[in-house]
Amino acid sequence: HDLNNLATPVAAFLLHMETRVTPESPDAVDLADEKHSVKVMQDYIKESLLFARKLTINYAVVDTPALLASVAQLAQDRVRSARVAVVVHPTEGCVFEGDFALMQRALQNLVFNSIDASSPGDIIAISATTDDHQQVHLIVSDHGTGVPPEIRDKIFDPYFTTLAALNAVR
Repeated sequence: HDLNNLATPVAAFLLHMETRVTPESPDAVDLADEKHSVKVMQDYIKESLLFARKLTINYAVVDTPALLASVAQLAQDRVRSARVAVVVHPTEGCVFEGDFALMQRALQNLVFNSIDASSPGDIIAISATTDDHQQVHLIVSDHGTGVPPEIRDKIFDPYFTTLAALNAVR
């Protein structure tokens, strides 16, 4: 609740700034990215409150192209810093029910992990497909170093990270 109170004036300021930037200018592009980031931050705060209480998943039809585009947009700062590219492949016909914010968070974590494991110039692809049973598969692929076999059984442990191992390889 307190974090949400801190985010509110930032969101209000960004709305105010819309009247002060020229449409299509670099400042307008930055402002749109900042507004998107604040919205995601507010969603994360809401998500954290759900986890602190009893988790209630908000099932709705997920707009898969919007989901993948949103994740790619959230990764832009890291992409620029790492000098890699994130490419979103078309996802026509991939429809499923889920919680957009939770799916966005999961995919964002996978994309951030891919960025951390990639070298400058690498391309990370985000896509979705359906199989013969009409199940949707969300895919993040990269050409990173991969997860060493000796730690694969730990990758789903809360707060476990491979960053130290990745940095040692570089």
